[in-house]
Amino acid sequence: FSAGNEAAPAIDDGMGNITPAVGAEPTEPAYIAGEAASLGRVVAVGSLNIVEPTVTDPNPDYMKISDFSNRAGNDAKNYYILAPGERVVTTGPDDDIVFPGDLTNDADTIGDYYSVSGTSFSAPYVAGALALMLQTFPNLKDKPEVALQILLDTADDYVDTALDPITGTAAGAGADEVSGVGTLNLAQAFSPQGQQTLDFGAEKVSIGTVLAPSGGAFGDWATNSGALNGLVFQDKYERGFVLDADAVSAQLPDGLAGARMVNFQTRADWAAGETHSVRAGNLSFNWTQARLYDDPTAPYQEDPQSTFQMRYSFGANEVEVGRGGSLTRLAPDVSLLNEPGVGNAFSTGGAWAKFSHHLGQGLVMDFFSAEQSGRSQSGFRFGRDKPRWSYRFGATFVEDVNTALGGSVQERFGAEDQTQMTAYALEGAWLAGRRWTLSSGVEMASVDLPGVNVSDVWTSRWSLGASRPAGPGRLSLIVAQPWRAETGSIALNAPVGIDVRGALIHQTVNAGLTPSGRQVDFETRYGFQLAESWTGEAAAVVSTSPNHIAGAEEESALWFRLSTDW
Repeated sequence: FSAGNEAAPAIDDGMGNITPAVGAEPTEPAYIAGEAASLGRVVAVGSLNIVEPTVTDPNPDYMKISDFSNRAGNDAKNYYILAPGERVVTTGPDDDIVFPGDLTNDADTIGDYYSVSGTSFSAPYVAGALALMLQTFPNLKDKPEVALQILLDTADDYVDTALDPITGTAAGAGADEVSGVGTLNLAQAFSPQGQQTLDFGAEKVSIGTVLAPSGGAFGDWATNSGALNGLVFQDKYERGFVLDADAVSAQLPDGLAGARMVNFQTRADWAAGETHSVRAGNLSFNWTQARLYDDPTAPYQEDPQSTFQMRYSFGANEVEVGRGGSLTRLAPDVSLLNEPGVGNAFSTGGAWAKFSHHLGQGLVMDFFSAEQSGRSQSGFRFGRDKPRWSYRFGATFVEDVNTALGGSVQERFGAEDQTQMTAYALEGAWLAGRRWTLSSGVEMASVDLPGVNVSDVWTSRWSLGASRPAGPGRLSLIVAQPWRAETGSIALNAPVGIDVRGALIHQTVNAGLTPSGRQVDFETRYGFQLAESWTGEAAAVVSTSPNHIAGAEEESALWFRLSTDW
């Protein structure tokens, strides 16, 4: 409803007679806006004067409430909105009918255009906006009060610190007695509002969660697959919008799972800690305690958890158990980077055990088991040890209840990230000549991601290393690729449209699980012994295409340690 054109300020005739201001609230019938009986389906529309620049005032206040427009008042302020109402161009009858006998009338009898003012010409802006809203979003057709509320919620706040001549109050922030909720903003009303989610049939998931790079073996598969472009997401009013996944992803933070670089402070604490070792016959035992830095402001500090390793040999058998560190293998590992989903040498929460049986003629069978932070693995290796070379091949069975192989896949579709994997490994080491030791390893794994429909998921991991004595120490060079998805796809029950009743339309969409790039890490290490008890270590690492994202900026780090016994 038009709010009315009755507004006029108070008049003082100078003789003690004051005519009070009028138009402080909408006139009939617009005053019912905001009443409970209106059920949120009535809005009062006031007039807005869009001020144009002039020579004398090139930078005017852009919009002002019209002098003649009835104000919002207190009762209707939450259902009062402003729209253009001055110098509105509209159609009308021929000028001879409107202005009979006027010498400036044109010669034809065709209807003409007129420039008019009044809240009667403001209300159609809101009515048209509401009609477009109901037409564009089918889910609102049976809930017109929601469509109207969107227009009210997305209005630009009208603020004027000067006292209004009609109400005697200022138009402050939020809904007020002068301007109600503010000025109609059609562009904002048709933009997604609030939390924006996709519904894959289980539960609604935010766009940020769906599109954020997952890290781990699957990297940026969600955006690399392109399958999420064109899906339909919903805002807080359950309106449907077409998703431009590439554009949204470019604006999102990385949000990758886990820290890539090792915690250098933790590493330094372990380097400055105490290590002890004892041996008695076929039994050896060693343990390490990280250094504790006292914090005088902390009322209580727990001691760092110690790590230990015990080895016992009996006959052709050998048993190893430990806490912290990780299972030893022939293949080399990068030391300055964390591999998501894989334990590292400075994680102290995990425990592991290994049993080896020597079959004769250098043949060895290993059985092992390990657990750390919700990730468990068990398996076996079969191989051979000779004076100058060794090799192992076997299988590992992995279960991770926290991540999708170090990243996130299921969570973005309403399930819980977890991994079940069977990995097949081949690794070896070779003493080449008198100085060089070469080592390498490769693993291929079949992966299942419970909670989502995936197929043919295979991942790979490999490393190459070379080391040799150099001066007072030993130099090592390592090139490695962490776990990466090489094949595989996921079938999504994806929202692709909205029907005439406003219900989401789902269909199966297949997306590839391979990332856009391939992370390769290069590390060099040099450990050395100086005079008497001084030792040192220097290392540098460069990671290309981090998290298997093509074009991602390289990451690098340096580490240097010099220590002695005290």
